[in-house]
Amino acid sequence: MNVPNAVQAMKLEGIVRIETSNIEENGVSFVKFVLANNGPAIPAASLPKLFEAFFTSGKKGGTGLGLAIAQKIVTAHGGKIWCESSPEIGVEFHLTLPAIEPALVPDASALPKTSQEISARFQALGNATPDDDAEVRLEIALKNLLPNLGRRLTVLIVDDENIYRNSLTESLTQNPDLAVLLEVVNAEHSDAALALQSPDLAILDVDLGPTSLSGFELVQEMRKRGLAGFVCIHSNRISASDSKTAIALGADAFLPKPMSRTHLLKLLCQALERLGIVDSSLSSSSSTTVSHENKSAEHALRDERSMVSVFVDDVATIRMSWEMDWPIGKLVTFASPEKFWSYVAANRGFLESLTCIVTDLNFGSLSAIDGHEFARQLKQRVHSPIFVASNSSVKVEDFGGTVDGVLEKTPPDRVTLEKLLLGKS
Repeated sequence: MNVPNAVQAMKLEGIVRIETSNIEENGVSFVKFVLANNGPAIPAASLPKLFEAFFTSGKKGGTGLGLAIAQKIVTAHGGKIWCESSPEIGVEFHLTLPAIEPALVPDASALPKTSQEISARFQALGNATPDDDAEVRLEIALKNLLPNLGRRLTVLIVDDENIYRNSLTESLTQNPDLAVLLEVVNAEHSDAALALQSPDLAILDVDLGPTSLSGFELVQEMRKRGLAGFVCIHSNRISASDSKTAIALGADAFLPKPMSRTHLLKLLCQALERLGIVDSSLSSSSSTTVSHENKSAEHALRDERSMVSVFVDDVATIRMSWEMDWPIGKLVTFASPEKFWSYVAANRGFLESLTCIVTDLNFGSLSAIDGHEFARQLKQRVHSPIFVASNSSVKVEDFGGTVDGVLEKTPPDRVTLEKLLLGKS
C-alpha cells in the first residue's frame, strides 16, 4: 500500500498531543498522562457513558469494550481515567497511575499478552458474583425444573451487537446439561424478533439501531401481540426513568449490561415461574414447608431450598433488584403491606414458613400505613426476624423493639444475611 497516498485519500489533518506530569493527591504521588487531539468534540450527553461496557457511538465493527477495559485496568492499579471534551479543547483523555519504586513493578509475565486474554479477563470481571455457589445452586434447580416443562424453554436475545449476543448465548449454554433444555434464538433487529414465535423469556436491548424499534417500543408491541412470557429490558443506560419506562410498557425487569451469569440463570427461573413450573420446596402452599418457629435459622441455612423471605417496597424496579440479587433461598416481593396481608390470607401456612421479612419505611400512595406500623403488625404474628431497608439514618432503637435490624436500600450479601439471621460475627 502506498502510505502517503492512503493518508492523502483519507484527508487526515489535526494535532495529536501527549503530555506527562507528576502530581500529588492526598499525599500520594501519581504520574499523569494526557492524550488529546483537536478533532470534533464528543457530545456532552455521551461523556458519562464512554467507559460503560458495550457503549458505542454507532461505529461499525466496534464492540464498546476498549474504554471499559482501560478503566478496569487503570482503576485496578490504583489510578483514575476520565475524558474532557468541548469545541474549544477538542478531546482530552486523562489518566493517572501511582508512582512506585521500580522494584515493586509486578512481573510482566502476569500481564495479558493478547486482546483475547484481555477480553476474557474483562468478561470474568463482568460476570463475577460475590457468591460463587449461587450459579451451582441455580443450575441444579434448573436441571430439576426444566424437564417438567415437557419441551425446551425458548429464550430470545435481541441486541444489535453480535459479540454481546454471543456472550449471553455462551453463558446460557455453557453447561451442556442445561443447553439441551433450552432453545436460544438471537435477533439483531425488532423485525426479526417480531417474526419469531412468542418466547418464554425475552432479553431486549434498548438501543437497536436507527431502523429498528427500540427495546421499549419492542416490548410494547410484543405485549400487544399477546406475549405472556417474561421480558427483561437490558441497557448500558441505567437511570430511574428508563427503569420506570420499561416496567410501564410491559417489561418485568430492567437490568444493566454486562449481565452476570447468575442473573441470567435467575431470569430462567423467573420464566419458569411465569409458566407455573416452580420448585415445590419453595412453594408457599407446599405441605413440606417447616415452621420457622420449629426450625432453627442455622438448620434452614443448611437446607436453603426451604428458605423463603419477603421484601415489601412500592417501587417495582427496586423489588426486581432485590429479587434478582437475594443471596439465599427464595425472595417473594410485594408492593405494599396490604398486598402482603392479602397474599397471606389466600395462602395458608405462608406466614409461618418465612425465614425473614424486609420492609421499606414508606410506600407512597399504595399503603395507608408506613413501615413502622407494618413492622408492629408483623411482630404480633410472626417469629421471623424483621428488618427495615432504608436510605434514611434510622436505627433499630427508633422502632421500639418491633424490628431486628436496619439494612441499606440494596440487597444484603450472603455474609451480611447470615450474620443477621445467625448472629455470626
